Amino acid sequence: MKILKIFLFALFVSVLIIAIGFYAYEEMLPPETFKPTKITVPENSTVQQIAEIAYDNSLIKNKTLFVLLSKYYKIDKDLKSGIYTFDKKMDLREVLLKFTEGGIPPYVKVTIPEGYTLREIEEAFIKNKICSKEDFEREVSNIDKYRDYIFDGVGTLEGFLYPDTYFFEREKVEKDIKMMLENFKSKCSHLFKEYKGDLSNYEVLILASIVEKEAQIDEERKIIASVFINRLKLGMKLQADPTLKYVLPDAGYTLTSKELEIDSPYNTYKYAGLPPTPICNPSVKSIEAVIHPAKTDFLYFVAKGDGTHLFAETYDEHLKNIRKVMP
Repeated sequence: MKILKIFLFALFVSVLIIAIGFYAYEEMLPPETFKPTKITVPENSTVQQIAEIAYDNSLIKNKTLFVLLSKYYKIDKDLKSGIYTFDKKMDLREVLLKFTEGGIPPYVKVTIPEGYTLREIEEAFIKNKICSKEDFEREVSNIDKYRDYIFDGVGTLEGFLYPDTYFFEREKVEKDIKMMLENFKSKCSHLFKEYKGDLSNYEVLILASIVEKEAQIDEERKIIASVFINRLKLGMKLQADPTLKYVLPDAGYTLTSKELEIDSPYNTYKYAGLPPTPICNPSVKSIEAVIHPAKTDFLYFVAKGDGTHLFAETYDEHLKNIRKVMP
């Protein structure tokens, strides 16, 4: 009888171990509800908190097993914060080990230079893994969401994304865009109230974007602004290379005769007045230059090749200046 009891007890234990093993095996498998996802593990998260995040996002079936296994492998203190991408099913052990590798840091320091276009800002976001191309383009095209930050009737964020150094949060593109727009409002809104000229606020911004692209040194911004303002007052075409290069990003330093004939509202060689939108996101210095331009009669300028320009009041003077800088 004693032997029978031992046998039955051993059988029970064996069955129990098998049952527990089978249960653990099942619980180790990926959940049927798994879908590719990105998750963020905050700084200083405990293993229990990470288990909760993984469970809530259908990465694991069992939070307790996740914690126990991390302690068994002695890696419960080695799980790291960051943004993690899970694009395929993984068992619980694989998920656990992935958290030891460290995710992409949620914040990244990025400098947006003065004069960057919307297209270049998009490239900076993609390069720094802030968001996908699709997410960026979807966000900046949702103009109605940002009406409080831009001028009435405007159909683009070009010009309003203030160039500066930022700590962007990855996967939070709406928050990042708002940060840039708020910076523009903070740094520039008071300047438009100072303007006493004939241009609308939006036209000031458009002209400032052209000045930004033309000026190489700060000392010439207000002079270059005066040239364009003088030409606008006389009804002359601006004939500014950067406006056409905005729609021809692959154009060379010197525009070809064929490029100069392109039928585009951004072709200021073909059409008088300002282009329909800013051609970049200008600095506060270029906005100030348009609002407080130099007092000149200049109508022309030509680049000297060293970052500075020669200015002229007449076309004959301009031709002489061109001959001076020609190699």
